[in-house]
Amino acid sequence: MSDAFLAPPVATIPAGYYRIGNDALEASRPAHTVHLAGFLIALGAVTNEQFAAFIHDRGYADSGYWTTLGWRWQRTQQKTTPSFWDDPKFNQPAQPVVGIGWYEAYAFTRWLREKTQLPWRLPTEIEWEAAARAKPGTAPLIPASEVN
Repeated sequence: MSDAFLAPPVATIPAGYYRIGNDALEASRPAHTVHLAGFLIALGAVTNEQFAAFIHDRGYADSGYWTTLGWRWQRTQQKTTPSFWDDPKFNQPAQPVVGIGWYEAYAFTRWLREKTQLPWRLPTEIEWEAAARAKPGTAPLIPASEVN
C-alpha cells in the first residue's frame, strides 16, 4: 500500500472568524464567534481500508503511537482491531471506521504522520465544528467587518 493511498484528500480551512455553538442546544450554548488560524482537514472520515493499514502495520502493538494513558488503556484492553471490525454491517472497506475511541484515533494519526511524513493530527473540537459547518468547497467564514 502506498503512502499516497494513506494520505486522504484535504480541505483548506482559511484563517478567520467562525461562528460555533448553538443556542438551541444546552451543551453548545452560547453560540459565539472564534478566530482560527488556517488549517487543513481531511475531506472525509478514515475508512476501514485505511485503518486496516494501521492494524496490519501493528499499530495496536506499538507504544510509540499512543499517549501514555492510551497505551495503559491499550495494555488493559489488549485490542487488536476496533469494536465492530468483524461485523459485516460496519466493516466494508469504503465505510468509515467505527468502534474506535479517542486513544485509537490519536494512535492512527501518529502512525499516519510517520508513514506519510505529513503533519497529521486530530482536529480540535472548534476546528472540527468550523469545518463541519462549511458548505462543500467552502468554510463558514465570517467577514472581519461583521465580528463584534
